[in-house]
Amino acid sequence: MSDFTRPPDTKARFMFLLALRVSMPFFWETLWKARTPEAVIWWTGQWNVVDEWLLAVVSDTLEYWESDPGSPDAALNPAYKWFLYRPLIQQDQKPFQLVLENPRPIRGELQFPTREVSQLLPANFVQHPSAGETTPAQRALQNGLAAALTIQQVESVAEFKIRVLRTCEEQLREYEKDFHRALTFDRDPETAKHAAWTAARFCGAGYMHIAERWPGLLRGLSKDPEQPDKTVNMAVRRFAERIGLTLAKR
Repeated sequence: MSDFTRPPDTKARFMFLLALRVSMPFFWETLWKARTPEAVIWWTGQWNVVDEWLLAVVSDTLEYWESDPGSPDAALNPAYKWFLYRPLIQQDQKPFQLVLENPRPIRGELQFPTREVSQLLPANFVQHPSAGETTPAQRALQNGLAAALTIQQVESVAEFKIRVLRTCEEQLREYEKDFHRALTFDRDPETAKHAAWTAARFCGAGYMHIAERWPGLLRGLSKDPEQPDKTVNMAVRRFAERIGLTLAKR
């Protein structure tokens, strides 16, 4: 099995499974035919299905097909995905939860700085003409005025609404980013391409054969005849490591 130490990439794994459905449908078709335990054991050996996460997909898929034989998934309808991948289902069900630090209008003290308060006092109350400092009586008066000018500031309903909407929009943007990172595949064509290459290699295709089938790859790398093979080889190995997939030595 592959030495997979990083956290699993749920989205990349799902894209690999989709690629198996789209470009290598016989992977699932042969599983669909292998319904007995003995046949499934033989099937996993033929396809080199040795990684725990992929074995779990196979087991869950067979259980799903048996529990709902009338489902288009169980009939391998081309419009459906055919397989069951529980981690994505669990991630798909993640709810949006708005968190408000202050769920009611804020009350707070609005303090006037002492320097500004002193500017409101008459000149003869601020400084002693000879010593250049305020007297205790003047300081007491200044502090009293400062306390009197301290008022309770209450957030208006309009201000409260603006703050709540701003907080909601910020958290929704983060939720949307997480959603697209996990579930939106058309925004990540590079990963989809590498998933397709890896699915083809997993099912036995050679690196040069993959390069020849991929539109524009040979033309873009025509200066070095061996470069397409190296490009696909490196991309497939990196993607397989990313999803924790063991590739058979063919």
